[in-house]
Amino acid sequence: MNRALSLWMGALLVTTTASACAGFEHKETLLSPTAPSLPSGPSGSGTLTGIWSSIVPQNLSASSCSTFQWAITSQTSSSLAGQFYAICAAVILVSGNASGQLDAAGTEVALQLSGTATVQGVISCPFSLRGTGYITGNESIRIPFSGDTCLGPVQGEETLHRPAPNEPTPPPPAPPAPEPPAASPAPSANPNHVQPGPLTFEQAEQVVYATGREFPTLTAAPPTESEGISRAEELLLRTIWHLKQYGFDAGRQRNPSGAISNDKLTIFISGGWHAFDVFFDLGRPGVEMKVIFLEVFPAGPLAYPGIPD
Repeated sequence: MNRALSLWMGALLVTTTASACAGFEHKETLLSPTAPSLPSGPSGSGTLTGIWSSIVPQNLSASSCSTFQWAITSQTSSSLAGQFYAICAAVILVSGNASGQLDAAGTEVALQLSGTATVQGVISCPFSLRGTGYITGNESIRIPFSGDTCLGPVQGEETLHRPAPNEPTPPPPAPPAPEPPAASPAPSANPNHVQPGPLTFEQAEQVVYATGREFPTLTAAPPTESEGISRAEELLLRTIWHLKQYGFDAGRQRNPSGAISNDKLTIFISGGWHAFDVFFDLGRPGVEMKVIFLEVFPAGPLAYPGIPD
């Protein structure tokens, strides 16, 4: 299963039962989508029609959008309409229609954006964004926005700029260059220690599964719920230590409720923190605990040293 699908499934399954989490694994890293070109509209002073684009490409987080382009193709005294695209969470291309109601002064526009969000050109879902655009001199529009996409809610602020009549529309930003592999520890004789390699999602997944294999007594069926929870916490801390030994920055997960999780951990990968559910059937008397690797949102990293071998 590719990483796009893992992200998609992880977003849908955050609020479902743990049984729905078993078996989902990612096998490759998402690439930034290629932004399309929108049709040009008429442009000139005194009107808002034309192509409006982000002034400066932004570094995206899992809850933000950027690289906006809005082709305003029609305007009345009280409304605007046209097509647009944006890139959300660095990997989701959203495109569709945008309409807005202008205030009497023509300096604010209440926007509604709706259409299709696409992950890697494979998975599509409906989305919506909304916000109020603040128009300055008919040459820039600042838009604080919020909305919903395939990865859940997004919010942020973007400023759009309309080129002068002879100024070309700025091209979309190129995908970021991959990070060079970080230095890794020397190979280990322990068959359950993953050999050195790049600090990728795939390698982190291997470390998590290998740690579970190294400590079968911690995944064995517990006699009581409290014993099962105790074993899970020990295996979680040992997994964090193994991730750190491999070269990752890792820690525990603080859930949105504020509780510190016994079945989730956080790992710093590709320039950001990610949270993963790593256990299934935790604390069930007489039932073996299974090791999984499913990304969940949002990440709440909490520094923790782990338990060494």
